[in-house]
Amino acid sequence: MHQAIFTVNENYVVGPNGQVPVGSTKRRTCCEMRLNGPDITCCGDGLYSVTYSATVTPATTGVIGLQVMKDGEVVPGSTRTGMGTAGEPLPISSIAMVRHDGCRAFNLSVFLVSPEGATTGATVSLSTVVEK
Repeated sequence: MHQAIFTVNENYVVGPNGQVPVGSTKRRTCCEMRLNGPDITCCGDGLYSVTYSATVTPATTGVIGLQVMKDGEVVPGSTRTGMGTAGEPLPISSIAMVRHDGCRAFNLSVFLVSPEGATTGATVSLSTVVEK
């Protein structure tokens, strides 16, 4: 059975290394994935595909990006960064796989990445799709 949730958040202002709320649900095909505050909560074991696409407009020039976290740990392969120019939109996207064993629920979240405070924050428009 194919299960998915699609969320969108537009023009959210984020501080350095801050969390980007996934926004509101645009489409959901199951009850095993749901919004939980700024996160997406998933229930059940299996392999999950997490895709995000964003436009990041940094407040200052520097390296900036996004990454997905599962229960506070970075999901391998989910971090994407680029050199941002103050006030100029920078497209960033990634697809990552998340394996979860066990029936305990887990949270997926998206965070702004600004190595060593390279920027002072950004405005982010984010769309996220989680599929199982």
